[in-house]
Amino acid sequence: MLEESEFNYPYDVFPYGLHRTNTAVSFATNNIDGTRLHPEGMVLGIRIGETSKVYPISRLSQAISVINDWVGNMDVGGTGCSGDNFAVVYNRQLEDCTILDFSPVENKLPIAMIDNEGTEWDVFGTALAGLRVGTQLQRTNSFIAYWLA
Repeated sequence: MLEESEFNYPYDVFPYGLHRTNTAVSFATNNIDGTRLHPEGMVLGIRIGETSKVYPISRLSQAISVINDWVGNMDVGGTGCSGDNFAVVYNRQLEDCTILDFSPVENKLPIAMIDNEGTEWDVFGTALAGLRVGTQLQRTNSFIAYWLA
């Protein structure tokens, strides 16, 4: 429990019981066939214009993974980890029109990826070391959700 909080809540306990390990579907769904992904699997969704894409977090590596892709009319890049259950995606084309390619950086958090120019980036899309230190990647219209959503 957080001692400096005025609220008496067990923040160190997962609040949804066996949800992480139970394979049954907790929510009624009628829009998912259930064959591609488990309806309650976590995904990173992105929408650019009329184009949408989903990256299943469970298919990312247990260590740091990177995303270099194209969605709609945008080059996107980002990072994620199935072991820590997170993923983020950014526009990988910079204001000077350079398109970056990312590779994973393990065991160096907050740095999670390095680009083809040697700049190291954190999970928040900020360049922490290298040629573009201080640069911020542009955020995308993306979100984390259950596949059923």
